[in-house]
Amino acid sequence: MPDPASPELLQKSFQVAGRSGSAGKAFMSGAEVESHETRGNSNGPNRLIPLPDWPANVGPAPGIVSLNDWRLIERELAQRARALNEFLRDIHFEQRIARAGVIPLSVVSESAAFLPQMIEFEPPGATYFHAVSFDIACVDGSFRVLSQDLSAAWECLRIPGMRETFMHSAPAFYEHAPIMNPDGIPEAFRSELEEIATAASGEPPSIWVLSLGENSSGDSAERCAANAIGIGALRPGDIEIADGRLAARTVNGLMPIDVLLRLSPHSSLDPLMFETASSGVPGLLDLYRSSKVAVLAAPGSGVVDELAVFSWMPEIIEFYTGSKPILPSVQHWRCSDKADKRFVLDNLQDLAIFKANDAAAKPVHSGAIKTDAQMAAIEESLEAEGSECIALETAPESCFPQIAGMPPVSSEFVLRAYAAGTASGYRVLPGGAALSMRSRRAARMAERDLWILDA
Repeated sequence: MPDPASPELLQKSFQVAGRSGSAGKAFMSGAEVESHETRGNSNGPNRLIPLPDWPANVGPAPGIVSLNDWRLIERELAQRARALNEFLRDIHFEQRIARAGVIPLSVVSESAAFLPQMIEFEPPGATYFHAVSFDIACVDGSFRVLSQDLSAAWECLRIPGMRETFMHSAPAFYEHAPIMNPDGIPEAFRSELEEIATAASGEPPSIWVLSLGENSSGDSAERCAANAIGIGALRPGDIEIADGRLAARTVNGLMPIDVLLRLSPHSSLDPLMFETASSGVPGLLDLYRSSKVAVLAAPGSGVVDELAVFSWMPEIIEFYTGSKPILPSVQHWRCSDKADKRFVLDNLQDLAIFKANDAAAKPVHSGAIKTDAQMAAIEESLEAEGSECIALETAPESCFPQIAGMPPVSSEFVLRAYAAGTASGYRVLPGGAALSMRSRRAARMAERDLWILDA
């Protein structure tokens, strides 16, 4: 059980800031606070050192997570990432999970992200995605997993830079703080990429990021990712096939491409393979299927971003790992199930409804219904297309401790953590970030630091 308001955790945060340089010393005046029972242990009053006010011009104050809670989160996310990768391999080969009657094959086959062309093709190292992000809420004292997303995973490369910005702006909070250091994330990210996709020649692989160009909303994220791990970013027009290999056009001539990282949808990779593609490299997927280039995330892996798959995660985890999930997912109801649909119709005011195969996860209905006509229209739509919808409880109030002046307050935000693939499996990267609930609903990137107390 998480302890987001643990007095021991908050006391440590106070004392750390109080020791941190002149700014902290200026605010060192004792304050009595009553501890409350946590994890079955009751303590008396503690003498705490208040924090200086968090500088308003720095941005949102960091959230904090205890090391014990972080270890719990690490175990859960490593378990989920492993199960997701096993699921992707299975649906492209034996499809055991469907044959066993655990989930219907339509969960995958009806997804626009699923590529029949990739059936019976295994990517390098049997790794279908190199990184995945998870959003986690703390609701009523327990953690819940809200979502999983391959395309947002590249944000992890921004964490060291975000931490450095906060450290320069609020040094009193960081000078002696026993918090987990995320500085090694880009290096770990790159070395794990090289582990997975070693060049056929045995030399270090040539790795590039595929960028969709200046007009793409993801272009800046792609180029930030490239800069963070010290590799180049290419637009489709910068790539060609030469002598049976994928190559980058550079000022020094053509350079081989062994690994292509992408944030783009699969239809942007190869216009010969996808009728809807408006850009890409003709023949790229033939090279991929011939193992002459590695593409991460693997084409077709985007199915795991969709709610249709997320809603089956407890079953997926247990099927592939033999264990139940360590942490539950946010509560959901599949409208293809009669009992679930009846519940949804009876509780529309409290639920958000989504198309099951919509990776963008934009609700078709959320929250309050003001008129009988609105209610009738939603009910009619669910009766006609309910099998394609999933309902989730309206975004729960998620509260972790936040350091914001004195005393710290429980702040409404969602923790975002990242798992990366290695040759021996998935591991959770050392650190995370946080979003306010409002920013998460607007699909914005992580906006604040996360303190994982490493002591």
